[in-house]
Amino acid sequence: MYRIKTLVCCLALLLCCQACHKGYTIKGTVSGDDLEGKSVTLLELRGIGSPAEVQKTTIQNGSFTMKGVVAYPDLHLLYIDGQGPVEFFVENSNISLTVSLDSLDGAEINGSASQMEYERFYKSIKPYQDRMEEIAEEADARAAAIDSMPRPESPEMTDAEWTAYTDTLKQAVNDSLSLLLREAAMNGKFFIYDWIKSNSDSYVAAFLAYEMAKNTSAVDEISGLCEALANPSVRKSQWVRLLNTHLRYLTRTVEGATYTDFTMPSWNGGDVTLSDYVGKKQFVVLYFWASWNPKSRELQKTMIPLYEKYKDQGVEIVSVSLDRQFEDWDLALKEDSIPWVQLSSLKYWQTDAVELYNVNEIPQTFVINNEGTILLRIKDPSELHRNFEQVFHETPADSIK
Repeated sequence: MYRIKTLVCCLALLLCCQACHKGYTIKGTVSGDDLEGKSVTLLELRGIGSPAEVQKTTIQNGSFTMKGVVAYPDLHLLYIDGQGPVEFFVENSNISLTVSLDSLDGAEINGSASQMEYERFYKSIKPYQDRMEEIAEEADARAAAIDSMPRPESPEMTDAEWTAYTDTLKQAVNDSLSLLLREAAMNGKFFIYDWIKSNSDSYVAAFLAYEMAKNTSAVDEISGLCEALANPSVRKSQWVRLLNTHLRYLTRTVEGATYTDFTMPSWNGGDVTLSDYVGKKQFVVLYFWASWNPKSRELQKTMIPLYEKYKDQGVEIVSVSLDRQFEDWDLALKEDSIPWVQLSSLKYWQTDAVELYNVNEIPQTFVINNEGTILLRIKDPSELHRNFEQVFHETPADSIK
């Protein structure tokens, strides 16, 4: 009898474990023309790198099925015949997806509690988004009204004078509305932070927390998000781990922290170490960019006059490219005639220096003094002109602030 009871208990436990780990089943219904045999690809977001393919199947008779297991609810991307993505949270449940190939944004998803929570969140944030769009539309309308103003017959104005006059009016409009836009953005930000803290046991909150954190360098804000997400299960998600990593690296790359050394291949050949310059130059400007990012490329060119002006006074620039192909990197440097040292491991966002300096977007600029202290962390290097002007003409050369 004891053995029978033991066997029954073991079977019950096994069935229970199977139920807990039954995984997910995604059943999709797709409408559109010529669908038979079209590919369906499911990818999982993984940090700041490229999404990783989870599985692939094809459409048969207007439908498809995917099965698998996830460790916890997480955001996935679905592509149909290369089109998409359809974004939704996958969790271990029966999930149904109904979508038209002509309108992937209108996909209807049921069976995922996390997805329903995600959708409710976006409905709640919509008023803040609408307010920002309203302000932007008002700015466009006012600019259009200025453009349509009749030019006064007296006093006579040249084309250049009239353009300067209307540009001044547009700038005044932008200045007044930018305050409203900033206020609306801050209200939306505060709402999201409050929502995350009120739903701290949610995997959706963990994902949103990282999305918010990667766009700020405010240590106190990120620390507050880490503290709020205290649920042991949620803390195992990749987003909380990334959030803590972000905080750790940000803490060591904030203004006043000691720089971290690294070695990378140079455009001219061979390896270059950052400490080849830090400690030997009065200031080293560390700049992150990529040829595929037009803004970062254009801003790099704006530093050429600064480099020519201050290179003999102890300023060096070291640029790190997030390119993937040497040909793209090489062409950009030749076209732009950048005169300072250029480094890249051609690993895109997987570049080691990206992690070391907690770079989540480009451009990103750091200024390091000869003692190895990070003096500035800024996005727009045009700010450097003002700072170096202060250093070399107004203040002692041991600080740029």
